[in-house]
Amino acid sequence: ASETGYTYSWVSSPVGYTSTDANPTVNPSVTTTYSVTKTNTASGCNDTKSVIVTVETSVPTAEAGTSVQINCTTNQGNGTVTLNGTGSTTAGVTYLWTGGTIVSGETTLSPIVSAAATYTLTVTYIATGCKSSDTVAVTIDNTVPTAEAGTPVQINCITNEGDGTVTLNGTGSTTVGVTYLWTGGTIVSGETTLSPIVSAASTYTLTVTYTATGCKSSDTVAVTLDNSLPKADAGQDVTINCTTKSTTLSASGGVSYSWSPATGLSATNIANPIAEPILTTTYTVIVTAANGCTATDSVTVTVDKNVPTAPTVNVINNCNGTSTLTASGYTGELLWSNNATTESITVSTAGTYTVRVTSANGCISSNGSGNAAPKTTPAAPTAATLQPTCAVATGTITVSAPIG
Repeated sequence: ASETGYTYSWVSSPVGYTSTDANPTVNPSVTTTYSVTKTNTASGCNDTKSVIVTVETSVPTAEAGTSVQINCTTNQGNGTVTLNGTGSTTAGVTYLWTGGTIVSGETTLSPIVSAAATYTLTVTYIATGCKSSDTVAVTIDNTVPTAEAGTPVQINCITNEGDGTVTLNGTGSTTVGVTYLWTGGTIVSGETTLSPIVSAASTYTLTVTYTATGCKSSDTVAVTLDNSLPKADAGQDVTINCTTKSTTLSASGGVSYSWSPATGLSATNIANPIAEPILTTTYTVIVTAANGCTATDSVTVTVDKNVPTAPTVNVINNCNGTSTLTASGYTGELLWSNNATTESITVSTAGTYTVRVTSANGCISSNGSGNAAPKTTPAAPTAATLQPTCAVATGTITVSAPIG
């Protein structure tokens, strides 16, 4: 404080500052020594004192860290990320984060933030108030990939050549920057590919994960099992003959059919081919169901086309102008050339008569034949009697017969 009767003289080192105020205000840019001489105006006596004003211009280090991303893995995928200011000055300072959305820790080196923004870390020396700042960019990527596990499939006798497995198809899924994982059921191979091979009926889940962000999505597909065999039925055994010359086979129990051998068949790939074999044949049909499973059955077509032996004809030419023809040595039904069907026929006209036999299998023999030559009965002879008389002692009997 200024005292009456005194004067003041201030000088500085480095030089450049002077003042006669008792209490001057200074603002040096560097550390400076100020000296003041106090003089008694009455006596001329004086005294000098000095004071050093230290200028502290250093600032702390602010390091907000490298750019970070809020994604599906940061902070357990809760939609936040922790910033990292650990490169900043740690002694005698305070911290303050600003910008965006700070969930917690705004006065620490590790705040938790939840929004895409530019965040600023300000570090301040407590003693001097000197401060510095740094920024860090926070982005968000919580985009999920596409997971497409495919349409429901069935393990049957067709899939994977009938080895009891089926290949799943996840080809509709995202393919760039992702990993795949199939779970569920029984996975034989390929659980980290888009085309795993599975061997059990179950629900299978495909999870597709972005490698960079950890974001993922899932899809499921149902796998069923049907390896049941069809019930093949080729029908009853059948006989063909000279009457029924062919037969229609009849298979059932499937969606497609394959007959063998092909000999005598109208077709081999239908359910009901016509069979007309020359020899007795056993036909086998492979019946295929919708699930690709197969079963077989057989049917025998017996061929009975044995031709009977022609009957033998015995002829008796009667004396009454008729002939009797009798068939023998046959089995079956007779038919004579005069349309008679009896074993014996009697005719009055000379000539050759034929007869054939039809056996039970409908086959007809060649003709047996006989020649009829009926005999004519001659006219009865006549007799004339001449009785003896008294004049003529002898008599005569005259017999005459027609010529022929």
